[in-house]
Amino acid sequence: MATFVILGNWTEKGAAEFARAPARARANEAAAAAMGGRIVATYWTLGQYDFVSIVEAPSDELMTAGLQATGAGGTSHTETLRAFDIGEMESIIGTAQSAFARRG
Repeated sequence: MATFVILGNWTEKGAAEFARAPARARANEAAAAAMGGRIVATYWTLGQYDFVSIVEAPSDELMTAGLQATGAGGTSHTETLRAFDIGEMESIIGTAQSAFARRG
């Protein structure tokens, strides 16, 4: 599964409904599971972002669909980062090295 880091900020609506944040997170967990993914963790944070979530999804397309469905609720704005674990990074490096070796 692909891993994503979601950095989020509440909209005015989300801030006004701050007490519902845990319920929204649980609803998002259920929606992710229904799409074949999983929210590994959600943290509410201090600083530039109001929350951070780590999400696993079967594909970029399903992740995008989930983000669009969540965004339609109007409670947050997000920035999503595709994350690579050590094994994926080693594969990426191998692919890059092979490509450059063929170039001569």
